[in-house]
Amino acid sequence: MQGRTNLSSTITQFETFINEWRFTRGLSLDLLGALSETDLSYSPGFGMGPLWKQFRHIGRVQEDYVLALTTGKVSFSTTGKKRFKQEGADGLRTYLSVCDEEMLRTLSETPGSFEIDWFGEKVKVSEHMWRLAAHETFHHGQWVIYMHGLGKPFPPSWSAWGF
Repeated sequence: MQGRTNLSSTITQFETFINEWRFTRGLSLDLLGALSETDLSYSPGFGMGPLWKQFRHIGRVQEDYVLALTTGKVSFSTTGKKRFKQEGADGLRTYLSVCDEEMLRTLSETPGSFEIDWFGEKVKVSEHMWRLAAHETFHHGQWVIYMHGLGKPFPPSWSAWGF
């Protein structure tokens, strides 16, 4: 019962962020759902990994943000991340869903006044989480290049970005 109470108060406290996150992550999942297994292997050029790695990356970074909610310090690393093997769109969708569940659970246990050390800058949980949403939105911009290179249409939800 305590977990529900904490989650309810956290949702109220972070309601704007959570609503925006659902929108942002929803766009990511909609795009993932529009891609074939072949599409996920596509890379638009040198230094840009295959599309499936882009989706894995947003999950790994989300894990870093969630870890910072418990440690009080941001650290970006692939060390200690969930073992994710290329399992196609379904595997990526599951991985991102697990990341979201862990994020909501951890947020429910984190006071809004908690501060996180961002390389010497102290930021509140709300700012920290908005930076996560900004990171994923940054990747939406990159995915435009991937989709144009593939010559594929965007899912209907992407009309929010003018596509």
